[in-house]
Amino acid sequence: MLATTGCGALFVSDQEKVSIAIRAFYTSVATTNIDNIVQNSCSSLGAKLRTYFDTLGPQDNDRKKLLSLTVDSISDIQVVGDTATASVTGHSSSKPDPATIVATVVKENGEWKYCTQ
Repeated sequence: MLATTGCGALFVSDQEKVSIAIRAFYTSVATTNIDNIVQNSCSSLGAKLRTYFDTLGPQDNDRKKLLSLTVDSISDIQVVGDTATASVTGHSSSKPDPATIVATVVKENGEWKYCTQ
């Protein structure tokens, strides 16, 4: 990933790529678009989530929303090789008080993917 500025090209750090991957995952979950969720997940998590969503029907919209989280902040990103962890603070409509989790992100085929299971 390459960002450009008026002064020329600027490389995006792995920490920023990890942050982008986390936000992309939670944005895709909020839309409940399974293809986007799988695309933003590591292969093992994507397979589990596809199976989970395939078992839900239209009557299960409340269960789908339980996975949804609004990310308030991402901090303490630690990258070691092809694995990273980060503290993610957010809230959901079912739990408006902020909560923090440690998220795991892995690099698969050169791209960072959310992989907290």
